[in-house]
Amino acid sequence: MAKLTRTLKIKKADHFLAQPTTLSHLWVIDKIREKLTETQYQMFRKTCFGHFLDLQALKFSGNLVHHVLLHEVQKESVENELWFLVQNTPIRFSRMEFGLITGLNFGHYPQELGGSTRLRETYFDGSPVITFKDIDLAYDRLDFTTVDDMDAVKLSLFFFVERLLLGRPTRHRSDPWVLELVDDLDKFNSYPWGSVAWDRTYQNLRKVLIGQAEKFKNKKANREMSGEEWKHAAYNLEGFPIAFQLWIYEAISSAGTHFVVCNNARLPRMLRWKSTKKNIRIRDIYKHIFDLKSPKLDVMLEPSFEAEGVAVCRAAGGNHVI
Repeated sequence: MAKLTRTLKIKKADHFLAQPTTLSHLWVIDKIREKLTETQYQMFRKTCFGHFLDLQALKFSGNLVHHVLLHEVQKESVENELWFLVQNTPIRFSRMEFGLITGLNFGHYPQELGGSTRLRETYFDGSPVITFKDIDLAYDRLDFTTVDDMDAVKLSLFFFVERLLLGRPTRHRSDPWVLELVDDLDKFNSYPWGSVAWDRTYQNLRKVLIGQAEKFKNKKANREMSGEEWKHAAYNLEGFPIAFQLWIYEAISSAGTHFVVCNNARLPRMLRWKSTKKNIRIRDIYKHIFDLKSPKLDVMLEPSFEAEGVAVCRAAGGNHVI
């Protein structure tokens, strides 16, 4: 466990307004539900991402995520986890919490990923370069009532990984190995997607605010000298940051009470939550999280069922599959 301080990485005096954008697109779930036939839908449900079809209406809140990120504390040792200070109490977001939220597979990466190029040749004209625009256009134009059922599921999984799970800027291109791997569903389903999504999310969250406070201060000063108003900064969040937002609801009970509705006790935990507001106002974030005298906090999420306990142990070790 990291040695913690109660010193914020960004001093309160340097906190700034920002509107982060998530590059992980939740509309992908609605698109997949819309496109698949009933047979294909049931086939998709049996894959490693099938439980995502049960996600309730969720809205990404840039305000909430940003203001919690501003409260990250410094650590004396570098570990694969983030700690945030809420009312002088450090709370943790790590791969274990990420696993409890998402229910994704964790494990070691296979050494070899080579596979078939059949899907590329059949649905992308054999192009060696596939952009995100290519993926969106191909998925939109396909009539899944005429496409082979298995191919429809494989293309939907490819669409899901590239446009939702990995959350990358549009200037990036698809990784060739993803489209090759998905043509072997057994290998695809056993791949440690939780490790992939966690690594990308964690690396982005821990670095995304570096230098942003100073950049904001300089831009604001320059704009004001020109007589312009500079309200907030902007930055992108990569990976699957909605898991971080859902962890906030789980770890800080007042946030889960005031900003969303917990409709059930389904697992994994991301299936419990439903958004009730388009966005969350800053004043409400401080009122219900940071300004409370004694908020109820879960410093580290504890598994509530035996199945979750097994998942947590495996996510912690990273050697098995959840």
